Amino acid sequence: MANRMNPRVLRLTELSLLTAIIVVMAFTPLGYFRMTGLSITLLQIPVAMGAVLLGPSAGAFLGGVFGVTSVLQCFGLEPFGTAMFNISPLKWSFVCLASRILMGFLVGWIFKGVKKTGVIPLATGAAGFFAAALNTVFYLGLMVLLFANVDVTYAGVTTHITPSLAFIIAVISINGVIEAAVATAVGAAVIFPVYKVLNKRYVA
Repeated sequence: MANRMNPRVLRLTELSLLTAIIVVMAFTPLGYFRMTGLSITLLQIPVAMGAVLLGPSAGAFLGGVFGVTSVLQCFGLEPFGTAMFNISPLKWSFVCLASRILMGFLVGWIFKGVKKTGVIPLATGAAGFFAAALNTVFYLGLMVLLFANVDVTYAGVTTHITPSLAFIIAVISINGVIEAAVATAVGAAVIFPVYKVLNKRYVA
């Protein structure tokens, strides 16, 4: 009978696979749906999967990978990100990295909390929902905090970043609702079966 894989090796293998998925999605149409002046991402989904399967620390790491790919998108691959990066490379890199790292970390703990109900599909769905919701809230919140009252021009459109409630609601209603709906569905339909098949205890 073959020996079972060392838990550390298995964890590293799974983390490497999810890292590769994020990188591939980031630089192919699989990760972003781009329209004029609008970009909707699905990269929070593999981050949520890692947070569910491997715990909050893995979620934070994968969120960091997501953040790094977001910074790399600023080199001419994503109009809005490129415009923001040109205004302040340091501030925008912080927005991209901090928002995704914190999102991945918290999703891991949210899953652990909801899992205590014993309803695993609910827990994985919650992980997907909060991955998208927290990504939007942290990303938008840091952007408004660090770039308040800045005019940014991209794709022929000039946007005035303002901490007003109307601006925040407008962005969330366009990007956040779509991302949250997709991520919640994927959490229940995809992450749950993977979790069930692996059927093991995951620790941070």
